[in-house]
Parts: sequence; C-alpha cells; structure tokens
Amino acid sequence: MEDEELQEAGRSAESSFINMMRWRRAGLGISQTELAERVVQLGGKMYQQTIAKIESGQRAVRLDEAEYIAQALETTVAKMLSSAIDREEPKPDRTSIFDLLPQKKQVEHLLMGAESILDRSLEEAELAEVQVHDAQYRAMKARTEVQRNKERRDELRRQYEELNKLSMSKQNEFNRRLGPRWMQMLEEDPELEWDTSPEPESSRPFEEPREGK
Repeated sequence: MEDEELQEAGRSAESSFINMMRWRRAGLGISQTELAERVVQLGGKMYQQTIAKIESGQRAVRLDEAEYIAQALETTVAKMLSSAIDREEPKPDRTSIFDLLPQKKQVEHLLMGAESILDRSLEEAELAEVQVHDAQYRAMKARTEVQRNKERRDELRRQYEELNKLSMSKQNEFNRRLGPRWMQMLEEDPELEWDTSPEPESSRPFEEPREGK
C-alpha cells in the first residue's frame, strides 16, 4: 500500500512539473527546439522531439533531465513544483515527493555507509579488547616469572653465602693444622689425602689455670 501511494505521488509530481514546464516555456517565449538547445548548453542531452514527448505525456521525465530543464527555464525543480501547487488545489501529502526522492536515496546511502562504519568500529573494538586481555594475561604471567626468578636468585645467594662461610672456615682450619703451604701442597699433589678428623686435644694450645679455680 505504501509503495502504491509513493508511485501515485511521483506521478502527480511529474504531471505538475510538466504542466509548469509548458507554462514556463511559453512565458519565456522560447520554442521546444530552443529549450532543448539550452539543456545541451548546460551539459545535458536533449532533442526537440524529446521535449515534445515529455510535454505531451508520451515520455516520462527523469530526475537528471528535470534538473537541466528547470535550469534552462531559469528556475529550479522545487520552485516549479511549488508554483504548480499554488496554481492547483493544494495537495499537502503529494507536494514534495518528487523533490524528496533523490534526497531519500542519498540518506539511505549515507545510512548504509554509517552502519558499515559502525560494524567495522565494533569489530575493531572487540579485537582491541581481546588484545588488551591478552596483554594483561602476558603481563601477569611475566610478573609471576619475575617473582619466581627473584626467589630463585635469593635462594642461590643464600646457598652461596653458606658455602662461602664453610669454605673460609675450612681454609682457616687447614691453615691452623697444616700451615699456610697447604694450598701449594694440594696443587703439587691433587690426590693428596687429608686427615679431616677432629683436631686432638693435645694439639690445642695449653691454657694456664686461672686463679680462684
């Protein structure tokens, strides 16, 4: 039903345009041939026979042709339709259909483009969100690895300090029991066996008894 109403409105607007086309051409005192020549000068394609068929209703007028014809008649399509409405009985529901059809198509085209841009924006936003989550996960994993490495480093440092203390203690013991040449002796004979038994009591320094005991 809506399509039929649009078609009827389009036919009514076209009829009004053609009536004003004849009236305007007569008012300017130009022939169909002269009108066709003006259209050609404006960049359109028109012949006298085409003008005659349009004015007689034998041929429909296209939107681009209507624009050229209106310019050739020193006016616009909107003004021609408006003048035709003023000369006829007012029909508010049909007055602007002919003029609004190209605007409607343009708006529909822009709407489709906006929806396409919106879809791409949503896809990019979803991808960015996934990338953010992935980056957060990798950052958390990296922080965990850093903490694990710190703990490992601290443990190795503690073991190193303990081994260093034990090594210094053994060096002091060997210096005391074997003399300062023990390292040279070990270098000369790596298979040298060492007596690692506790130092006997007799080898310990003698301590004089203290008074009062």
